[in-house]
Amino acid sequence: MSAEALPKFKPYTRQTIRQAPQWQLLTPEQQEAVQVISHVLPFRTNQYVLEQLIDWDNIPDDPDLPAGVPASRHAARARVLAAARPGAGEAG
Repeated sequence: MSAEALPKFKPYTRQTIRQAPQWQLLTPEQQEAVQVISHVLPFRTNQYVLEQLIDWDNIPDDPDLPAGVPASRHAARARVLAAARPGAGEAG
């Protein structure tokens, strides 16, 4: 396969995940979970995971979903961890 035929690598981070077309396929609760968790834990996925691995017709039961999108069940813990960070209550 030639280099021209390969798709360009496209990473998504906390700051850019909303630009992914698949973002709209998540429920508002799932979107909130991604945002909350990504403020506490490192978050990075890529176009290949979102387009090729996750079966968007089988959400939330697709086994590859946790690899690309944090689960909402982790959001409550992430909120606690974020609140416990030094300076979390300070105005910024």
